[in-house]
Amino acid sequence: MVLTAAWCHVGENGFLNTLTNLARQFDIEDARELVMREKETVLPPLIAVVLTRPSVMHVLQQVASVTSLTLKDLLQSTFQHIYPYIVVNHSEEFLSEFIEFFKKEGEIDDLNTFMAPFLKIIHNELLLHFEGHRNRVLKTLQWLARVDPTYRNPVSSPLSEEQIADFLQPRFLGVLTHLESCLTSETAAESVKVNALRSMPELIRLMGPRHISVVRFKVLATLRIALRLNHANFPHLTIAAWNAFVHSLDDTSLGPLLSTVFASLLPLLETYPKEVASVFEYIVVEKMEDLWPYFKELYFVPEHPALHDIFSIIKSSSKSTHAKTSVYSKIKEKLMYVVHDNVDVRLHALRFLTDLLNESHVQLNEALIKHERVEPCIIEMLNKLTDACKDPDERVKLAAAECLGKIGAVDPGMLPHRKTLSGSTFFANDVDNSEFAIQALCQLAKGFQDATDTRTVDAFTLSIQDLLKVYQVSSESSLWNSFSSNVQDIMRPLLKSSYKRRCPLTASIVTPVYGSEMGTNLQEWVTNWSLKLIVDMAEGRPRRVFESCVLAFTRDLGIALFFLPYILLHALTEAQNPERTQDEVLKEFQALIDVSESSVLGSLSSGDLRDSENLSPRMQKEMERDQCILAVHGRAASSKYPLRRKDSSLWRSGNNVGSVTSETLHLISMTDQLRCSRTAFQLIDFLWQWVRTIRMANKKEILDKNVMFSRVQGFLKRLCKLQIAQGNFECQEYARALVYLERYIKENPAELQNQLWFFEELYVHLDDPDSVAGTLAIQGKEPSLKQLARAHEVTGQYQNAAACYEEMAQEQLLEPEQVQRMVRCYLSLDQPFTALKIAEGLVTDRPEIAQDIHEQYAECLWRLHNFDQLENFMESPALANNTSWGVQIGRALLLLRQTEHSKLSTVLDTTLRAVVEQLSTMDRQHGVYFHGYDYIVKLHALYELKKASETLASVVEFSKNGAESACHVLISDLLDEWDKRIQIMKRATGALEPVLTLRRIVLEQAHSHLKNCDPESAALLSHEIGKCWLQSAKAARKENYYQQAFIYILNAQKYKPPALFVEKARLYWEKGDKQSAFSTLNRGLEEQFPDEAQLQDMSDHKRLICAKARLLLAQYNEQRLKVDSEESKEQYTAAVHACQQWERPLVELARFYDRKFQNMPDCEKDTTRGAEMQIVMVTYLGRSLQFGTKYIYQSMPRMLTLWLDYGNNDPNRKGLPPDFEATTKKLTDLIKTYSESLPPYLFYTAFSQLVSRICHQHNSVLEQLRIIILKILIEYPQQALWMLMGSLKSCYHLRAKRCQEILQHSQIRKKELNQLVNDYNLLTDKLIELTNASIKADNVTISSLAPQLPALLASPNFSEVVVPVDRYMKFVLPTSGVSKTHIAFPQKLIYLQSIKEKVLVLQSLQKPRKITFIGSDGVTYDVMCKPKDDLRKDFRLMEFNAVVNRLLHRDPQARQRELHIRTYSVVPLNEECGLVEWVSNLVCLRPLLHKMYRQMGVRTDSNKMKEMLALRNDPAKYRQEFTRLLEMHPPILSEWFFTTFPDTASWYLARTSYVRTCAVMSMVGYIVGLGDRHGENILLDEFTGEVVHVDFNCLFNKGDNFDWPEIVPFRLTQNMVEAMGPLGIEGPFRRSCEVTLDVLRSQSDTLMSILRPFLYDPIISWKRTGGRRPQGEMTNESAVQNLIRIERRLQGMVRGVGKVYAVSLSAEGQANSLIIEATKFENLCRMYIGWGPYL
Repeated sequence: MVLTAAWCHVGENGFLNTLTNLARQFDIEDARELVMREKETVLPPLIAVVLTRPSVMHVLQQVASVTSLTLKDLLQSTFQHIYPYIVVNHSEEFLSEFIEFFKKEGEIDDLNTFMAPFLKIIHNELLLHFEGHRNRVLKTLQWLARVDPTYRNPVSSPLSEEQIADFLQPRFLGVLTHLESCLTSETAAESVKVNALRSMPELIRLMGPRHISVVRFKVLATLRIALRLNHANFPHLTIAAWNAFVHSLDDTSLGPLLSTVFASLLPLLETYPKEVASVFEYIVVEKMEDLWPYFKELYFVPEHPALHDIFSIIKSSSKSTHAKTSVYSKIKEKLMYVVHDNVDVRLHALRFLTDLLNESHVQLNEALIKHERVEPCIIEMLNKLTDACKDPDERVKLAAAECLGKIGAVDPGMLPHRKTLSGSTFFANDVDNSEFAIQALCQLAKGFQDATDTRTVDAFTLSIQDLLKVYQVSSESSLWNSFSSNVQDIMRPLLKSSYKRRCPLTASIVTPVYGSEMGTNLQEWVTNWSLKLIVDMAEGRPRRVFESCVLAFTRDLGIALFFLPYILLHALTEAQNPERTQDEVLKEFQALIDVSESSVLGSLSSGDLRDSENLSPRMQKEMERDQCILAVHGRAASSKYPLRRKDSSLWRSGNNVGSVTSETLHLISMTDQLRCSRTAFQLIDFLWQWVRTIRMANKKEILDKNVMFSRVQGFLKRLCKLQIAQGNFECQEYARALVYLERYIKENPAELQNQLWFFEELYVHLDDPDSVAGTLAIQGKEPSLKQLARAHEVTGQYQNAAACYEEMAQEQLLEPEQVQRMVRCYLSLDQPFTALKIAEGLVTDRPEIAQDIHEQYAECLWRLHNFDQLENFMESPALANNTSWGVQIGRALLLLRQTEHSKLSTVLDTTLRAVVEQLSTMDRQHGVYFHGYDYIVKLHALYELKKASETLASVVEFSKNGAESACHVLISDLLDEWDKRIQIMKRATGALEPVLTLRRIVLEQAHSHLKNCDPESAALLSHEIGKCWLQSAKAARKENYYQQAFIYILNAQKYKPPALFVEKARLYWEKGDKQSAFSTLNRGLEEQFPDEAQLQDMSDHKRLICAKARLLLAQYNEQRLKVDSEESKEQYTAAVHACQQWERPLVELARFYDRKFQNMPDCEKDTTRGAEMQIVMVTYLGRSLQFGTKYIYQSMPRMLTLWLDYGNNDPNRKGLPPDFEATTKKLTDLIKTYSESLPPYLFYTAFSQLVSRICHQHNSVLEQLRIIILKILIEYPQQALWMLMGSLKSCYHLRAKRCQEILQHSQIRKKELNQLVNDYNLLTDKLIELTNASIKADNVTISSLAPQLPALLASPNFSEVVVPVDRYMKFVLPTSGVSKTHIAFPQKLIYLQSIKEKVLVLQSLQKPRKITFIGSDGVTYDVMCKPKDDLRKDFRLMEFNAVVNRLLHRDPQARQRELHIRTYSVVPLNEECGLVEWVSNLVCLRPLLHKMYRQMGVRTDSNKMKEMLALRNDPAKYRQEFTRLLEMHPPILSEWFFTTFPDTASWYLARTSYVRTCAVMSMVGYIVGLGDRHGENILLDEFTGEVVHVDFNCLFNKGDNFDWPEIVPFRLTQNMVEAMGPLGIEGPFRRSCEVTLDVLRSQSDTLMSILRPFLYDPIISWKRTGGRRPQGEMTNESAVQNLIRIERRLQGMVRGVGKVYAVSLSAEGQANSLIIEATKFENLCRMYIGWGPYL
């Protein structure tokens, strides 16, 4: 109309000028461009005017002239827009008139043929106006169906709406895409967007459930996009569309989407309550019966007036709203939503957890403190919250971090040992692999679901469609059922769709892409480099696969990164010009990894943004953000270490490679440089993994002919591993750097000494102090000051580190980072004044480094409480954008001091963002919580600071109003919470001190606010400050940081905490000042407890302090005098009197008597005095069990042993006291009392010991023994019966008879356990039958070995019998106190359901067989049945190992290193057979090595082995042959780790697990005399790298009596050492040995208490003789000598000349001696050759 008016006004000549002027108003070049751009909008109404007023036809002709088109071409090019316009805006007659006009002017003969290509556009335009023109649109669609050549159904009569929906179905995705484009277009008119939203609900209703359910994810994406539109009328229209959507879904499709629907619409509830409630009411009220199971997902729906009924229904459906639901159930129920696909649902889940933690954090902390086992849901919560910290949505990250802070920094050692899944990441050999097709389509489907804009949805739609065609996937194909139903629903409409790509791929991409204008960030670089590589590929399926997904690459970085490794692989192997492609790939890597000969982290500082004036605002913002990230890391402004020399190159000589120019480098943000470089290294990893996989799967002759393999391997050989290691170091990929450095050293062993400094740096950053110490141990020359400083720092020796830095400063100018570290050392020593003076002095001399130590300078000031100077410092412009930890905490403390709580909250939120950003950079899959623990501690501290601020604000307000009592309550609650939170933390100074330091400063500030207005509360705060100093002192002392501990003690003295003298005495004693320790203890007791009679009137805390002091006096007195004096007895007794409900003094007093008893001559032990002493011991041990379980493995076994041993004496034996029976009765009565008062789980810890004594001769003792066993059996029948079956089926008649009597006891019948006992009995018989059945055929089944077993398990009357695996047989003790309500087996039990017919017979002499049970949970459980093998030793050693694991877990040093023994279930069925839990993913060491040697072409000649045996009497020749054998078998086990764990983080964790588990079992095996450690009895876990030992028949140094006596204490052959890396036995292995020995030796009483019952456990096979068996207890007499040997080993004695235990060493010395013996060539040479000493 405007054009018509313009023509009429100015005439034909001025028309062009008018258009030109109009174009200029819109910055359009000329009139032609204006008309061409707007013709789709302008021409339809112009045509309508022309048809109404033919006189203006000249306007139309002039428009055509302006566009340089003929009228015919103009009409034909715009027909698809004119036709829908006429349909919806004019009558049918007018439409007919238009068609005639168009045919004439457009010169069209066959309109139907002409329209065919434009039908999709016409459909889209018509349906855009569906609302308001429904009938016209439907009628037109009917006509279009007739002329549409793709519509195969004949149209002879008018179509119903259902048929029209069928017609639209294959076109519907295109329609939705058009509606989305209208909604999101920036140029689309508002009226167009309104039309789209109004038409959408009508269109959804038209399509109906049958079609909408299939494309629900696409519709959902469209509706979510519509929600983001910002217009007053749009939300109302959008809600209508959502309403239509939920009404048009079937129940099975709607149910899983409920949480997404509710989360999407809830933000509109306040504005449109009626409309939103209508949608919800349909779902919750009308569809309640069908959708009820899904209502629990709607827990986040708020209580709102508009949702009253809806809220009530949802609340009633959720278990977590029930009052009796435990907090763990509530957590578990919501955790699945933390990883929901919808970001709003994730947010709601995290907010729910936040509220739940606010209510229950005290309960959770108490659970973590009191229970030995961390609840699985807490472990899952921690894992999911740390994963959520990497979420793309910042709100999710912050909410997750807030939850982690509320929970607190749980000691990682309390969590289960980290599992390293070797197959955790997907890997395929090439794109022809069907698994790749499945994974690729699943990835694309997920991307489609996650898409939030129309172009991304379209990109994934096209990619999925094309990839389905490439792989020829259809609903009938074999691949179809490999996809989940959700993925199938996404793909199904795309099987017949016909989307097309608008533009072809282009090859006009420069090389290298990175750093050019096409590679300025990770997304651009990955996308454009992928395009470049694809274009260079030869034609074939790989190229077609990648071309199909190109659009998805451009829209989703995750998809691009998934495909990139495979694109690179096929580009290297299937390029049109392979040599050129390889060179270009090298150039690309060079550009990425060696940018401008500088660190990837760059040299930008927070105060110097290079060329910032020339950068765009966006780029400046990115760079500022990067500085934020680096500041939180505490990194130096410059590169950490000059790893690259100026002449260095990543590539070997001879390669012509390019690099990024300085002109383009500034375009790339530092974050993107880092991410791109990491991606490049991951690609190199992938190629190495591919090469290793192909090599392992093929023989050498096949590999020689494999062109792909040759090309990739040749390419990798051109890379220098050292330079790759250096590049990874700069990218903070330390595990990967270590991999490549180790491989470089393996190829260049002479370089080890030169690269030790690099190893040290890597271990420092991997937080591995043991390995740092190892690098110093193997260094061939004196370490440099720099190395020493770093080593001292990482091991916590800050005084020594500071001294090194000071010495360095005298020799040279320190680097900025070294200055930081020196200042940090003094701060760690709690010497902020010294640190401040050093910082000020350095800044005075070197002003240029001032900005590098801002964080440390600020921390010095706030730790010195110098807030005035801190405030002035913070006003410096240089700190405006500094968000480092020290600076931010300084800001927060200033605001706390000024009571600016709202501003403080803002600062804490900023700090939280910075910390989360760092946590999010850590590897998601491998130990994020463990390696990111420093950041978790910061989250812990931030929460406490925020909570303290809130509490202080309330306290100040209450104090103003005179409510002192309320203040006191608030402060007490806060301090109680703090006390619990500190107990769950890692017990290390480095972890505790940041929290304790901040607490002290906050408390000081709070004290200054309250000291005048509320003295009582101020006194409470002052006491807490002193307590914090004592906690610091204790932590430092336990880590042997005595100077730090002394400084903390001095600070604590200002506040006079009551326990100060105890901690001070401990410090004196450990430093060697024994006299000062005694003086301090005596003085403290005299001052605080002058009158012992008044103790009972004192608080529990005061009495505990007194008891601790008395205990120390007693112990120190014994250690000093080396005798059990009466003075010590008095102190022990006084400690018991002081705190009668503390477990420890009771145990210590009993041990005191026990030592005296053991030192008595044997003749005196049987006297009345000896009997009375035993009564006293049993009394105190029994009392101790009432108050705790910390010493239960000392108390319980010893108490039972004293009772049972005394009662086992023959009453007629000479020398017994006359009151023997009376004493026996007293002891039995004591045991009876304790068995009635103590919970059964305490006695369960000694169940094996109790069962071993059922042949006891004394009737009253035997009767009480039965009662205890019965009590345990009734309480824990599932576990106890499995343990009892071996004795029930014993070939020793009396033992079996006594067991039978117990199982037939009347109490068993009363408790209705008869059926269970009978079923256990029957099952055991059938398992024995199965185990001992002879194997005669190859295909063995259960029915052929034990025909009745399957029917027995399948019987409906068969009882629930627990699956005999470790996780269900393992009990848990409380860590504090003794509660009768404690659940000893918290794991939900799984019962035997059935058994699989298949039996796997292992190829060994005894033919053990693997069977598979199916549990009640549907999971399979594998068990090995071992015939002709007495498994009682294995069973008892597994029990012993379980106790050792508990002791290791309790020790902070062992827990920090995750030291443990891998345990599994062993069930002896009798003396000759039993069951062993089958541990999956294990590989035997010897077969593994032989396989690897065969691949190298090395074969072990069995005849040669026999010849060597004949040389036993010729030592010289045998030694010569053994040396030759060693040379033939070079160590190669490390290659297994590289191959099995291709992911470098997995490799590092697996190798660490291998070293530590090897060390632990070596030490434990040595202590118990475990031998026969040949390569079949040592296995490696392919998922975790752990060492697992099996077959414990050779115990108590039985190997000493072999024909070839075992000389070595444990297996530590060349392969085992080589697999530990370049450090070998130094570092982690040695330190783990030392820590393990230290724990074992410190707990020697506990371990001996467990081992002594072996005397009465017949674990040595009986010799079958014709004589009668003894009728009483069978004592294993040989165990006496064995126990003596074990006790000596636990005392540090090692065998000298003549195998006599003569020398007592420290734990370190003992470990060193054992390692030397285990690795000594002479010893290995004397081992039996079949043991494999050469392997």
